[in-house]
Amino acid sequence: MITRKIVTGIAVAQLSPNGQYLAVERQFEDVIELWNLEDSNNIHRFSYPYGNLESLYFSPTSDCLFRESDYKCLWRLDTQEMVFFDIDVGSIPPVVFHSLHTSHVFVPRYDTLAIWEVSVTGSNMIFETEPLTTLGISSICLLRDGDRILVGSSDRTVRMWNMRT
Repeated sequence: MITRKIVTGIAVAQLSPNGQYLAVERQFEDVIELWNLEDSNNIHRFSYPYGNLESLYFSPTSDCLFRESDYKCLWRLDTQEMVFFDIDVGSIPPVVFHSLHTSHVFVPRYDTLAIWEVSVTGSNMIFETEPLTTLGISSICLLRDGDRILVGSSDRTVRMWNMRT
């Protein structure tokens, strides 16, 4: 039997990489709803400070949700902890990777990649690459193992970085 549920007034929606969750921000509400698509139930509502929502991003492993707007927020979906931080993410979407005790936000700049450590106690930049390209970074993709990241540039090259080395 197929059931359907209609959700109206959506400002922004994002599907998790594992296909299990749908994050929805409704127009004129200061809350993000996280829906479990396996049973169509609204499993959690995350409140956030008022601000124009620009976008939502899940971590590659679907265990964190990043909200970009006037205020940057990161939610750990396992503990439902929320962290606010102020990082200029620019025009290319950041990539979020969560580990047991901290989360990392990979922020592409024009020609470098900055890695920020984000936790409940605060955030700080832990690494910034040397310039990768003279034409600018066009995309980034963190591999699921969390050890490697692919960086695409406007000159049509892709570089793979091993984060452990």
